[in-house]
Amino acid sequence: LSEQGFILKSTTPTYPRPRPPVRVDQHSSSSGNPYGSTSVFNSKRVSSCQPYRSTGTQVDGRGLEGAFWKQKTLQGRKITPADVITAYANDKTSLRSGFFLQKLCLQNIPNDQIKISPDQVIQEFNRTPDRNNKCQLAIARFKEECCLRGLPLNGQQVTPDAVVKDFPDSPEGKLGIARFKEECCLRGLPLNGQQVTPDAVVKDYQAAKATLELARFKAECCLRGLPLNGQQVTPDAVVKDYQAAKATLELARFKAECCLRGLPLNGQQVTPDAVVKDYQAAKATLELARFKAECCLRGLPLNGQQVTPDAVVKDYQAAKATLELARFKAECCLRGLPLNGQQVTPDAVVKDYQAAKATLELARFKAECCLRGLPLNGQQVTPDAVVKDYQAAKATLELARFKAECCLRGLPLNGQQVTPDAVVKDYQAAKATLELARFKAECCLRGLPLNGQQVTPDAVVKDYQAAKATLELARFKAECCLRGLPLNGQQVTPDAVVKDYQAAKATLELARFKAECCLRGLPLNGQQVTPDAVVKDYECSGRLLERAIFYSQLALNARELNGCHLDNETVLKAFDEVPGDHSSRQTEYLMQRLKKPQLYDETNETQDTLQQAWQILNNVSVKDDEQHRLQCILKFMAMQYELLIDHQRVSAEEVLQTIKTLRSSFQNSRLEFFFLAHCFKTSLSIEGQKIHKSQVLNCLQSFSEGSKLRHALSCWFEQFSSEGNLMEELLFKRDNTIPKRDSDSRHGQAASASQDDASVAVNREHSVLPKLGPDNANAGFLPGDGKNSYSAHSAKRVNSTTPDHRDLPDVIPDIESSGRRTKSVEVSVANLDKGGPFPCRVLEYWGETKKAENTFVTQTVNASAAQTLKQWLNVGGASLPDNRVPRLNALTLEALEIIQEINSFYTNPHILITGSFSRFLQNRCSSFKDIDIICTTEESARTLFEKLQKLNTERDSEVPQSIIIWPIPGCPEIKLPTAFDIHLKEGDLGTKSMGLQVSIEARVTHENAEPLPVHVPGVERPVYCLSFAEETRLLNDTLEYLVDHLAPLTEQLQKGEVFDVQRTILFNLPKTSDERIYGLFMRSLLTLNKGKQFISLYSEEKSNQLPEQQHLHALTKKLQMKLNNHDHREGFVASVNRWLSTAPCVKDYEINKKEFIKSLLAIMHPES
Repeated sequence: LSEQGFILKSTTPTYPRPRPPVRVDQHSSSSGNPYGSTSVFNSKRVSSCQPYRSTGTQVDGRGLEGAFWKQKTLQGRKITPADVITAYANDKTSLRSGFFLQKLCLQNIPNDQIKISPDQVIQEFNRTPDRNNKCQLAIARFKEECCLRGLPLNGQQVTPDAVVKDFPDSPEGKLGIARFKEECCLRGLPLNGQQVTPDAVVKDYQAAKATLELARFKAECCLRGLPLNGQQVTPDAVVKDYQAAKATLELARFKAECCLRGLPLNGQQVTPDAVVKDYQAAKATLELARFKAECCLRGLPLNGQQVTPDAVVKDYQAAKATLELARFKAECCLRGLPLNGQQVTPDAVVKDYQAAKATLELARFKAECCLRGLPLNGQQVTPDAVVKDYQAAKATLELARFKAECCLRGLPLNGQQVTPDAVVKDYQAAKATLELARFKAECCLRGLPLNGQQVTPDAVVKDYQAAKATLELARFKAECCLRGLPLNGQQVTPDAVVKDYQAAKATLELARFKAECCLRGLPLNGQQVTPDAVVKDYECSGRLLERAIFYSQLALNARELNGCHLDNETVLKAFDEVPGDHSSRQTEYLMQRLKKPQLYDETNETQDTLQQAWQILNNVSVKDDEQHRLQCILKFMAMQYELLIDHQRVSAEEVLQTIKTLRSSFQNSRLEFFFLAHCFKTSLSIEGQKIHKSQVLNCLQSFSEGSKLRHALSCWFEQFSSEGNLMEELLFKRDNTIPKRDSDSRHGQAASASQDDASVAVNREHSVLPKLGPDNANAGFLPGDGKNSYSAHSAKRVNSTTPDHRDLPDVIPDIESSGRRTKSVEVSVANLDKGGPFPCRVLEYWGETKKAENTFVTQTVNASAAQTLKQWLNVGGASLPDNRVPRLNALTLEALEIIQEINSFYTNPHILITGSFSRFLQNRCSSFKDIDIICTTEESARTLFEKLQKLNTERDSEVPQSIIIWPIPGCPEIKLPTAFDIHLKEGDLGTKSMGLQVSIEARVTHENAEPLPVHVPGVERPVYCLSFAEETRLLNDTLEYLVDHLAPLTEQLQKGEVFDVQRTILFNLPKTSDERIYGLFMRSLLTLNKGKQFISLYSEEKSNQLPEQQHLHALTKKLQMKLNNHDHREGFVASVNRWLSTAPCVKDYEINKKEFIKSLLAIMHPES
């Protein structure tokens, strides 16, 4: 089964590649009568094989067989295989009866409900006398089919060596051997115990003087990247061979393939217009229509304009290609492409297939509608209806494939789940060896049991080996390698996978695997795979699309290429160089690069990126369903981040209205589900009404009952919604809230009650942002008269950068406008010591988020269990706060588990939790939002980024999740470390579920302070935290450095020396030396502000002052005096005040930014 799930067979055909006549598709054995006698044997029509010349019954037999394949009736009665066999019975010299039986056997069509065995076909071909070796040749060709399809003869598999021996010693036999050797070469099947080389195939074709077959094979080598005589076959060489063979149509087909793949001819790209001329010259009307269909679906222009679906329809109608036209309309329907300005409905496609009497195609299309949630006649297509259609078409293999999809997706048949054992039986009945192996592989990777036991990787390998599926085996081993699944008790090494891909001659698959190794840090031959090596592999094979995708992966994971990080322009340009329309990929990339505007941003980069993505989609003349869906997501992001689209703000009502204009499908229903869930969690009103939980749950009715998609979304929402309810109860309604200062009540503005975070007030007259953690603890709260009051435009609680090694500036408020108040608190245990009960439930999330088998276990925890939990949390002197137990979502727990897994490789942990989450675990602040992390070495940071890659899921996962990493430059001149901002995202809307702020800080060593191990529920290993004392030591180190070096650094900048001071809020892009000095001034203020916050935290403790604490007091005073007496103080204040008087102040983050900067100006005064 493919990773994409069920694939519609024979939809709009991809353009046929130049293929040697021996090509045999392993999927072509699906049962069901073909429409018209188009079945081929060795790529030749069966009717082209000349029997002995005879008269009488032969003509009747041929006519009857033709009528059978076309599903015609005779005297009002349907023609059966028995009728045709009877008609051929009296013809003892013709081989037609044998060819007919062969077709029945290969297509799995029974005769009188009895399957035709390969042995019966051989018996039918055994005729005497065998004039001109016709019978022997037919038998050899059929054995070839049995060998390639894995069909047994006399109870044993047919070996390639046996096939070669059976071909007669004649010109036809030699050509047959050459064609079969080609198949062995392309499939990796050995002859005489050795692999068949492309050079050997070429020699055989040359010996048989098969000019056209030789040209076709060279074309295949060119397209697959197979070398001849140690060199790659160029497209120009293939063109010369086709010209020499005067194969006009084949040449046109090859040029079309070069055009679609971006392979150059004579150093230039092949244009669609050139291909059209070649097809017109060959008078290939149907081929031309197919190519135009491909241009339409890929966005390739003809004569400078996009090929519209309407133009393709006209061409198919002119060619009288009824079935092809129906297939193209089906593809338009599935992709959401309009015809005559209207969507192609599934009902219209069904009518076309019925008119063409394409029973099997109709069943396939209904299966796609069922799996995608596209309605027919206003109702969902049920799996039971699809099964009936496949049974009517006698499509045994197709039916087994569909049942496999139902099993994997949890779709019920006859009211019951389809078990893996039932699917296995169906594949065995259809003798679909390869399909069975693929299904077992899926069961192994998904953890689905067979016969009550887990399917082991070793069992899957044996099945693939038995099916001689070299490429499939290599792919499975690659999955085992990437997932850490053992084979024969040992881990699969990347080197072993590479060897398998090389044996299968899978050049593209090998390049893709190397790209994965590069991103995940897996070594090959003992060395890391560099991005440059991956890019070279793609460029050498002409895989421009894969190169562009890899560029985007590098950019989204903060990886360098040629020593530099890739910018958006470079990535978009790489997609532009690929033939066709890649607007959806470009838009998706830009959407992933989008993040909320930061207070330290001086430019409108986020706004510009959003508008660029919107414009890319607008430039597409004919939009498909995916592009309309991406527009909905862009509108949501504009609403969420308070950005503009075409200079207009976007409301929640507009987002929902746009979503509802999308056609009905599971994917689009899922988009609406995630949007309503967001509105519910953030208390976002639509038309003045809050979204209730019941409205979100009602969305689940759009998905098939019992399906894994519905179950996974339900589980996700249960976890997602419980966070908000628990936070509301435990943070904002509890009695033991932190008392507010008198100054806060007089001058402070309470924090905004946005659902992303409960913000902390910024006191305009005081230097310290009140309470709850200087890092990203923006979930503070200020009680007043027993209630919490909030103002809409308060600055929010944020993190410090320098000592906390955040990617954000010191204590710059986070302005994300939606999401959680906090990620931390689940269960209040304030009354544990008094024996009181837990006030709420504990929710545990089991299993991987990407699997539909995830289940929630909800249990009420009594006082005794709570006491046990409290005791368990005390580890190594550090414990979770007495009045709360943190609960993180499953994705964050996986990330924390990865961190501790990396730490386990070292004697001393190299990755430590710091900031507000660390202080939360040490009971020094009441909440947190994101998680700050210190990596003591660059190696540990890179290992973390590489291992986080396994958290990325496929787009078609039930709940998609992704990891995006941004690099944040440091500044060694002021001891500002390099940092990285990591977003853990989930859902179709790409909302951030948690942020990780990673900094590389060599000043943290095991000798300075022992890390504190703390057990966090849901994480198997202890989580190592940086102690607050060590945080203070690092902050003091930075403060002392600034006190000693502020004047010398200022002097250096004044003399014209240039070094970039990063994250300065207003002076990130300095143009003069004064502006650089002001940036240094701002960084010093941010560090000073953080020092004030640490002092505030210490003041809440009644213990005696520690030496580090005393040092902190002294250093903050010294730096404050230095800044107050600085020569550039007046110029700095004047510059900031000019900005304050002119900068816009409309959006929340703009208001918060101004308020925060005002508070920074205030802390320079000695009295503050």
